[in-house]
Amino acid sequence: MFFDEIYTTKEMPYKTPVFPGPFIIPLAIGLFLKLGLYEKTVIALLGVQDLKFKSSLRVNDTIEAEIKILKKEESETYSDRGILILLFKVNKINPDLSKEFIMSFEMAHMVKKKNF
Repeated sequence: MFFDEIYTTKEMPYKTPVFPGPFIIPLAIGLFLKLGLYEKTVIALLGVQDLKFKSSLRVNDTIEAEIKILKKEESETYSDRGILILLFKVNKINPDLSKEFIMSFEMAHMVKKKNF
């Protein structure tokens, strides 16, 4: 439905194929992981919450992911681990280099602490 050009042209309000909102989440996480800061420290995904969608993302759009640390806390169960909550904000980069908000979400991970 989202990727069928004939269907979207005739039946969808966007008139071009769009990515389903939840599909954008792994794209944003992938951009973050390409930085190489997180792969060897993540132990578990604890949750994804507070999803907010504003605009559509189409094939050939360019995106960026802005990541902000919202909270970090000690694990109550494991002394060598902590909980990190991140805010992901995904923007489309327009041809004139202006940014258009696409979506945001919070993600919680259990991570290894630095000294372990």
